Amino acid sequence: MLPNADVHAAMNHPLIVDGRNFLDPDTVRRAGFAYEGIGDRSAIGKAPVEPEPPELVAALVPSLQAAKAG
Repeated sequence: MLPNADVHAAMNHPLIVDGRNFLDPDTVRRAGFAYEGIGDRSAIGKAPVEPEPPELVAALVPSLQAAKAG
C-alpha cells in the first residue's frame, strides 16, 4: 500500500526507505515522497532463507571461538 496524503502531511521529511524494493519508485515520488530503495529486488517472491541447522551451528561455534582467542 502506498503511503497517502495524511502520512505525507504528518512527516517533517517525507522520505520512504523501501527495505525490500517493494514499491514503485516513480509512483512514490509522484505522490510527493523522497524514495530510497535499499532492498534486494531479486528476493521478492522468494522463500525466506532457512536458518542453519543447530548441529552445524554447534559445530562451528567452538571453531570460531578458538579463532578469536588465537
